[in-house]
Amino acid sequence: MEQAKEYQNFWSSQDKLPSVKQALSQLLEGMIDYAGLFPPAQHSLEVAVDEFSSIPEDQAWMVDLFVCASNKLTELETLLRKGSSKGTLPGSIIGNPLDQPDKALSSIERDMQRMEACTHVEPVAYEIRIAMTQPDAINRAVRSIQKSGVADLVEDVYIEFGWGSHLDESLHNLAAVNPDFGAKARTGGVTADLFPSIEEVAEFIHTVVSIEIPFKFTAGLHEPLRYHDKELDVWRHGFLNACLAGAFAMAEDLSVSEIEEILMITEASAIKVSDDNIQVAGHTLSLDNIALYQDWFGGFGSCSVQEPVDGLKRLGYW
Repeated sequence: MEQAKEYQNFWSSQDKLPSVKQALSQLLEGMIDYAGLFPPAQHSLEVAVDEFSSIPEDQAWMVDLFVCASNKLTELETLLRKGSSKGTLPGSIIGNPLDQPDKALSSIERDMQRMEACTHVEPVAYEIRIAMTQPDAINRAVRSIQKSGVADLVEDVYIEFGWGSHLDESLHNLAAVNPDFGAKARTGGVTADLFPSIEEVAEFIHTVVSIEIPFKFTAGLHEPLRYHDKELDVWRHGFLNACLAGAFAMAEDLSVSEIEEILMITEASAIKVSDDNIQVAGHTLSLDNIALYQDWFGGFGSCSVQEPVDGLKRLGYW
């Protein structure tokens, strides 16, 4: 993931790093795709763009792309054209969900037309959810994404499948159609039923690492470590849990149960961070391991940058 470095001119500077140990800062560099337009923040375009463009210098190193739905691109372009933009806004474009295989290709092509018309937004990634449950329909939709040529417009394409019994099959079929396509996992939402179990997230990580396809997460990852949300009465996944689980799985070929163990961590004392490595549950992640992980992991979407930063500070990582 090099976007955070390429687009550092969008902020005043990204040279001012906080007092975060080198191994952790390398792991989290460019990990947040800012999704302020989406719940629970659900800002207006004006507020979201202002918040994105005014991220403090000591936080901007963690941020990569501005997440925007394809049907808001025209409005976003108009807003940027009228304003005093610091540069081309790097975007991750969310396509309209695919719910009918026969209409998938035309839907993607409409998204592509919107992206091609952009002059103030640079579409760097394209993310799309397949809102179907039958394996044949899902596979037809994946083939439509491949046929559309959207991968020629952006650097990365991520496809989201629903949690369920066909996820493993869908991921393998995705890799067979195009191993450069990435998989996107939804790790939460505004209601308790949108949070997958530890077992589901661990299986997802194990599968994508095993078949060697890029992956990313979205929604619900507000805090570094797993914790119980009393309001929703649900256990929320931590973004540091998820990042470390993926990195260790890639570095040491972990089993599903070993991945679950990392996802279950709730105490900062269980994670030992230095400038040279990160140690968890008898495993050691080197700087070289982290550099390799950065090539495969697309980060996580968050409607806030301040919340993850505050969480890191509260746990003593910052």
